[in-house]
Amino acid sequence: MMTDSADRPNPANFSDVDATGNSDYFIQYLGQAAALLATLRREDLDQIGLQSSASVLDVGCGAGEVCVELARRVGPTGRVVGVDVSHAMVEAARKSAAAAGVPLEFQVASAERLPFADQSFDVTRAERVFQHLANPVSALAEMTRVTRVGGQVTIFDPDHGQCGIALDDPADRATWETLRTRFLKSIANPHSGTRLAGMMKAAGLAIVRVQGRFLQMGYPDFRLAFALNDQLAAAVQDCAISQQQANAFQASLESRHAIGTFFTNAICYTVVGKRMA
Repeated sequence: MMTDSADRPNPANFSDVDATGNSDYFIQYLGQAAALLATLRREDLDQIGLQSSASVLDVGCGAGEVCVELARRVGPTGRVVGVDVSHAMVEAARKSAAAAGVPLEFQVASAERLPFADQSFDVTRAERVFQHLANPVSALAEMTRVTRVGGQVTIFDPDHGQCGIALDDPADRATWETLRTRFLKSIANPHSGTRLAGMMKAAGLAIVRVQGRFLQMGYPDFRLAFALNDQLAAAVQDCAISQQQANAFQASLESRHAIGTFFTNAICYTVVGKRMA
């Protein structure tokens, strides 16, 4: 379960973690998010069928937790490389690898300019990354370029426009729609999940699998993932909602949580493409 904090992340800040001055919190946040999505990720990795000697590139590796898991799957004869645009994330990833005792390589690099030769990897992957990219098409072109012919490109991302929440009061529903609209505007590519298959086809990849899945979150996880307190405060400050509306909305969610009727979900997509030429 994700833990709450007075310093909650603005989703837009994941595009430039180093500039926030609060990289430690983002590192913690991404680790908790990785744990929340562990089951879905393992299903994806099982279906890819990584060979023991495979070479894998993790684009937007964050603090490296997933790279550690990948390294254990490909074994000592495989190769796992992680790249992230954040220096703080790469430093944290190197510490994760050292603590786990697995051989990993990490570099600071943009998804849109990968520092590798053509056809360097059997599998390239990105998880919860494309939603934060202003130019995901360029990133996909780079991932395709460094994937060998016959190799796979796999991307996992949500479509934030498809999230849902249980509310009874029409006034709370109106508040939610205001918050949701603002939230979508704060993310560079909020509908990434539903764009992935079309982007891969346009990039010349053969679609191997498209899978949409439902992720239910409890109130503490939702509060952190949605940056609820910050979203409410910003909406009040901008006069999008009143303080009374904000208080009523949060009280409704907390009441549902207390009696066990809180419900919200995210819809996540995994798309796998195969490089044919």
